[in-house]
Amino acid sequence: MTEDAADGRHSIAGAVFRNPWVRFVGLLILVYIGLRVLYVIRGILVPFSLALVTAYIFDPVVDWLEGILANAFRRRGGGTWSPRVRRGVAVGVLVALFAVVLGLFLFVAVPSAVIAARDKIEKQEFSDVKEFLPDKWQEGIEAWLESAPKERRLIASRLLADLFAEKSAADAVGQSLRAIVVSTFSAIMWVFQFFLFFVVTIYLLLDIDHIRLAVQSALPRRHKDEISRVAGRIDVNLKAFFRGQVVVVAVLSCIFTAGLGLVGCPFWYIVGITAGIGAFVPYFALASGMVPAVVLSAAEYNDLWHPIAAAAVFAFGMAMDNIVVTPHVIGKRVGMHPVTIIFSILVFGTLFGFLGVIFAVPIAAVVKVVAQELFERYKASGLYAG
Repeated sequence: MTEDAADGRHSIAGAVFRNPWVRFVGLLILVYIGLRVLYVIRGILVPFSLALVTAYIFDPVVDWLEGILANAFRRRGGGTWSPRVRRGVAVGVLVALFAVVLGLFLFVAVPSAVIAARDKIEKQEFSDVKEFLPDKWQEGIEAWLESAPKERRLIASRLLADLFAEKSAADAVGQSLRAIVVSTFSAIMWVFQFFLFFVVTIYLLLDIDHIRLAVQSALPRRHKDEISRVAGRIDVNLKAFFRGQVVVVAVLSCIFTAGLGLVGCPFWYIVGITAGIGAFVPYFALASGMVPAVVLSAAEYNDLWHPIAAAAVFAFGMAMDNIVVTPHVIGKRVGMHPVTIIFSILVFGTLFGFLGVIFAVPIAAVVKVVAQELFERYKASGLYAG
């Protein structure tokens, strides 16, 4: 009797779990739990997510370098390398190229921009900024500039005493000190996350083929072909977008940098490259590059023509992108519409912050392919044919 009851309960439970609606609800619950966990630990996942996307983008580049190095080594009579060695050398070459570019930016472009900014600040006269200071400080600094060297220490001590005598000023100093501590800690965390991102990217580039094979071997055999076919379509869409945007970034970086240099925009080499990288998101170059270029040109020349010229550079670059680069260079390789990409970035960025921005394009590619699959099945169903 007890065994019959147990068998009955097992049969009922099996029938319940075989119900497609029950499995669908269970899948939704698992997805919700997974998204909640990702939302809680989103700050930790940022460097790993960036490393995953970067490794996916540069995996074809490593494969290309791997083939070139293997052919060059074979022509010299060196035989063949093992796949692991070829992969490691190719990743090392890519990392060396990245280090050279990063070094040029950090040790050439940034220091020159800092020196130029310091020279501009040093050229500013006290009369240009004194109106922003309190009356006591204006009088004290003017007296300090006109006084003898022996009297300046007394004036400076009096100004500091007046500063700390006011509660609001003391609070401002305390807030400034706290802001300095927080900024220093944030800078240290940024350096650590960048180092973590760099190391994880290298390991993923080395092992991405093994990871891909492991995922394929773990797929259920009954649906392996169907899942592989859908995953292949998603991969085609993602690669089309990333390769197309890399071409757009390279072309627009050259156009913006050269154009801003010709019109005399301050820090043209930094603004142009930043705007070009910002073009990875369609039309984001206007916010990341045109606005700083116009503001810097207006502050430098105090006229109307230089800001207009800086804006014209970006108008020309975007026109060349829409007329020449996208239609003729990229053509139909771009798998997603720019409006879809912008909408995805805004939606997932709002929901998950920077982590959502990272995965907005991959998620959009998945949604697009799944929607196409569902629509194709709908067209082949009796519901559509009537």
